[in-house]
Amino acid sequence: MALDELIDSCEPTHVKHMMQVIEPQFQRDFISLLPKELALYVLSFLEPKDLLQAAQTCRYWRILAEDNLLWREKCREEAGIDEPLAFKKRKVTKPGFTHSPWKCAYIRQHRIDTNWRRGDLRSPKVLKGHDDHVITCLQFCGNRIVSGSDDNSLKVWSAVTGKVRLSLIPRSPTPILKLGQTFLTTECRKLPLSQL
Repeated sequence: MALDELIDSCEPTHVKHMMQVIEPQFQRDFISLLPKELALYVLSFLEPKDLLQAAQTCRYWRILAEDNLLWREKCREEAGIDEPLAFKKRKVTKPGFTHSPWKCAYIRQHRIDTNWRRGDLRSPKVLKGHDDHVITCLQFCGNRIVSGSDDNSLKVWSAVTGKVRLSLIPRSPTPILKLGQTFLTTECRKLPLSQL
């Protein structure tokens, strides 16, 4: 408490001068001054959400916060994940910078847990249109759904609205359906998907 007494005995101009000298010392990036192993040890005490925020501080902190071993420990401690999912090789966003598969596994698990806890589920869309017939084939293409039933009819649905965009009833008992990138082909006709 000698420091308190010293400050109390100083004039305001001296206190202001001391603050101007001392304050920049507290604004130094101590993590960047530490050896990498020590910096990672310090960051290991952060909660995962704080670690994600720390990654936004600067480039070096981002590199540290992407450390695979650091996230492996977070996965085991916090999320109960013992193995990351097999992941596709991602594009390297910057030369020499890669994403930790353990971090990706943690974030994925966190999103799943959050979705389960919140329960924000959209109500399902019931697509009615084949009446009393069994749907025998179903195919998705972008925001369109094509269904075929045992009465040989085909229906093209909007996946967004759940409404029928087109109904096809073939002349022969066996329709041929092919859904490509740009066309829906049946034995009846070839239809551009842009019109559906």
